[in-house]
Amino acid sequence: MRKLQDRQTAMAFQPMDPKITRNLRQMDEILKKNSDPLQWVAADLTGDANPHNGRPGMTAEQVLRVAVVKQLYDWSYPVLYERLNDSIALREFAGYEFQPVPKPSTLQENVKKLSPNALLAVHRAVVLHACAEGVESSDRLRTDSMAVETNIHHPTDRSLLEDSVRVITRILARAAKEFPGARLVFRTRTRVTKKRAFAIAYSKKPVEQEALYRELLRYAEEVLGYARAGVTRLAGLSGTAEERQVARIVAAELGRHADLLERILSQTRRRVIEKESVPAAEKVVSIFEEHTDIIEKGGRETVFGHKLCLNLGKRLVLDCLMERGNPADTALYPDALDRHIGFFDAPPTAVATDGGFASAKNAIYAREQGVQEVVFPKRIRGLAEDLFPSAWVRRQLLRFRAGCEGILSALKRGVGLGRCLWRGWESFQSYVWASILAYNLKTLARALLEREKPAAARA
Repeated sequence: MRKLQDRQTAMAFQPMDPKITRNLRQMDEILKKNSDPLQWVAADLTGDANPHNGRPGMTAEQVLRVAVVKQLYDWSYPVLYERLNDSIALREFAGYEFQPVPKPSTLQENVKKLSPNALLAVHRAVVLHACAEGVESSDRLRTDSMAVETNIHHPTDRSLLEDSVRVITRILARAAKEFPGARLVFRTRTRVTKKRAFAIAYSKKPVEQEALYRELLRYAEEVLGYARAGVTRLAGLSGTAEERQVARIVAAELGRHADLLERILSQTRRRVIEKESVPAAEKVVSIFEEHTDIIEKGGRETVFGHKLCLNLGKRLVLDCLMERGNPADTALYPDALDRHIGFFDAPPTAVATDGGFASAKNAIYAREQGVQEVVFPKRIRGLAEDLFPSAWVRRQLLRFRAGCEGILSALKRGVGLGRCLWRGWESFQSYVWASILAYNLKTLARALLEREKPAAARA
């Protein structure tokens, strides 16, 4: 019989899924046993200020754990705030059992301060803890690469010109209102540039596109002239010391966007008007994330972001090498191996990699560093018999390497490593390390809990 209501009052509140609670408590125990890197986190939060002055704010431990929770579930800050308030287990893990959870803006402000070095220190402590517990080992290494997108729209010449005109006009309008003494003179060209960009997107004939691009370039050059004149006027502005300092900051920002617009104008002329092929290293793909690189993945797709070279163990991500540009995998292999040896003070006994890392030079280098078995999916002439003592070893290591794909998929879809939502190159690195740390903590906690099950059954 289904009742309308249950009048019986419960003796205690029923907690959330016990499995989730156990995982979070196991992660809590791991972080407590490896609390030394919190000094790095505390240094990021205080900066040059005296840590004994001011309001207490969020502790270093709370900031680190909030960052882990955010990446663990790939939540936005408003959703993170709601979930922390709503979940007893998450509040316990984050250190807010008896305190109100800070607002989303406060959470973002504190997590944003985490540097790559601090998160790397915590990551390495977790990896060493996993090795000490027997969950992970440095003997067998598998290396693979992946591309992580930055948070930008797909770049086109017309959209970059439109973005630059819009941002420069906005800076000039605000500066004219804040510094009337600068006497900034400019005309708003955002509406006409938006119309030309829209027309280019829907024009089908190359002749029409080129004519529209010429108009768009003319308006963008006009705005560039306004920006250059505005930089000169703002830099020479008279007034109080504070006004001059603020004006110089605005002038620097305006000058930066003017330089970007000049580069975009140049690449647009070369590509559209002169029909020239512009090298990827010379292209601007975003005025907001200038550090973004163009990553071409073997003709399959183009990713706008950065390339990562990951060292993977049995379960965890052991290390990550973040590179600027689009270097070949073969060029990343020595650095990845050197970082592994430097971290563990010993070379791995076996290394299995993706086919992109295969080269005779890399195979010889690995053997010189003390690696006993080096395996690539494709064979290398003249070195196969020396590197692969038996077909069985090669087959086992190739199977071991195939597990990389599952870990990369979990990083992309599980902890949000497919696309970085934090702004700036340093924040990009912090985002990557925070995602890797969240994945490693979750995986290590599950492995330790699985190991406890047979012992509990025997007892």
